[in-house]
Amino acid sequence: RYKTPAFLQQALYRLMEQYRQNRGKLPCFEKALLVIDEHCNIDNRQIYDQDNKGYKAIPNAIKGILVPDDDQFTLGLALLSTLDEQPSCHIYVLPAEEASEFFALRDGQYGIFL
Repeated sequence: RYKTPAFLQQALYRLMEQYRQNRGKLPCFEKALLVIDEHCNIDNRQIYDQDNKGYKAIPNAIKGILVPDDDQFTLGLALLSTLDEQPSCHIYVLPAEEASEFFALRDGQYGIFL
């Protein structure tokens, strides 16, 4: 019933290819963490349940490009929701070993944001 739209996955491929053409090489991680942080509020959200969203297009688009594969040991996945008046989606791909620093920064445990 809830299927990832093909245009979303194609758009991700095009964005990565444009990045390669304009800026050079994309990073490739042996082990990575993919963090998808949806910003919305009760009024502007479009889909209520996390499992009904099109997030699966993102790991599918980056496998073989940013990570060797997207098995459960190569690519970790964190789905986050942030209450925000401006709907948006923030996507991060980072080395798995930097996950604790990422979440410490996100939670404000460090005094300064970089």
